[in-house]
Amino acid sequence: MIEYYASTETGKIEKITEYGDLCWINVTAPSVDEVDELVGKYAIPRDYITAVLDDQENSRTEGLSQNAVPDLVLMQYPHRIRNSLGYLEYQTFPFSIILAGDAIITVSNSTPDFINEFISDSPIHKIKTTTPDQFTLKLLWYLSQNFVFALNTIIQETENLEKSLAKATKNEQYYQMMSMQKSLVYFDAALKKNNPVLQSMADSNEHFKQKKIDDLLTDVLIENQQAETMTMIQTKILDNYGEMVSSVISNNLNIIMKVLTSMTIILTIPTIIGGMYGMNVPLPGVNMPFSFWWLQLLTLIICLLTAYYLKKNDYF
Repeated sequence: MIEYYASTETGKIEKITEYGDLCWINVTAPSVDEVDELVGKYAIPRDYITAVLDDQENSRTEGLSQNAVPDLVLMQYPHRIRNSLGYLEYQTFPFSIILAGDAIITVSNSTPDFINEFISDSPIHKIKTTTPDQFTLKLLWYLSQNFVFALNTIIQETENLEKSLAKATKNEQYYQMMSMQKSLVYFDAALKKNNPVLQSMADSNEHFKQKKIDDLLTDVLIENQQAETMTMIQTKILDNYGEMVSSVISNNLNIIMKVLTSMTIILTIPTIIGGMYGMNVPLPGVNMPFSFWWLQLLTLIICLLTAYYLKKNDYF
């Protein structure tokens, strides 16, 4: 799918029906015909477009160190999915920005979450397609910010996991933690690959050298480094949680077994007494008036005393 966007004088990005000079072309999961159209129309190397169709493609840049177009910036971005066990987790996928002279082309295999936010925030940040370098860095800032947002979500899920540990007796906490750890592995790899790309952009002699744009590139680098730090910290926290979750679940199961054992002891008392007085032999008190009710009262007293003893000794 190919969509065309252009910025207004106020910096708002609006969708347009056809290609115009200095516009943004957003390409999502392109077909073979669409790839052929873009390659022929903008003289773009085919692999610039098809690279993102491989979900395992590494981050990289091409052409930035040369005085030529088109130039390629390929980065990884986070995308939230639901895994086979039904738990939410993040994976990372490639996202490319192609600076093709009179057009800015972005290509992805699915629509990244930050794209809609980027468009909706455009009037606030006055994003213009007429300044390709600034447009690219604004887009990359949103991409890096998306990592931070995803990590904050994982931190929130970790806090919720802590609250649920008090009553944890099943494997749900393990599965949830596995999803978060898997997400962090993807983040760690993606952010480490993205950082050299940003450094390469900073070292470029042909792009991103104006004062405002250089400051914006610094902001993107800081955002990426923040995401790296958050990923490292959260990974260490979850690594420590592994043993803790196992210990808590085992302890909770022991508590349940202790309570059930205590209840079994108490419920055994009426069974023993009832069994004894059910024998066909003379027993004390069988000829007393209301002997059945006295026996029930005695049984209740013994059960209560037993429960008190078990509770006092923390068996209940």
